[in-house]
Amino acid sequence: MHDTDAIRGIKVQDLSQRYRRRRLSNGEKRHLMSRQNGRCFYCSVELHSIETHPDDFNRDPLWAVTDHKVPFCMGGLTDLDNCVISFRSCNAKKGKMTAEEFLGEF
Repeated sequence: MHDTDAIRGIKVQDLSQRYRRRRLSNGEKRHLMSRQNGRCFYCSVELHSIETHPDDFNRDPLWAVTDHKVPFCMGGLTDLDNCVISFRSCNAKKGKMTAEEFLGEF
């Protein structure tokens, strides 16, 4: 930790935690959609829009969500290298597995 960080009362661990919990911008989500050709990372089926959602967003298993290839609980970061777009239902099936573990079972 740098002296200036200690003076401000900022801990490096706190900064890491904030980075892990940040939300992707709409531009970053569009980039992921483009990188994945508009398809779910796990099942490759065409996705719904990631930016706007209906009132029943939380109940719709076919709506697109961002997911972490390495989950938060395993130290995964919220960055473009670790995030993908998937169906809510695929994300729920993956649970706390890594993307590699899940795709090995899929």
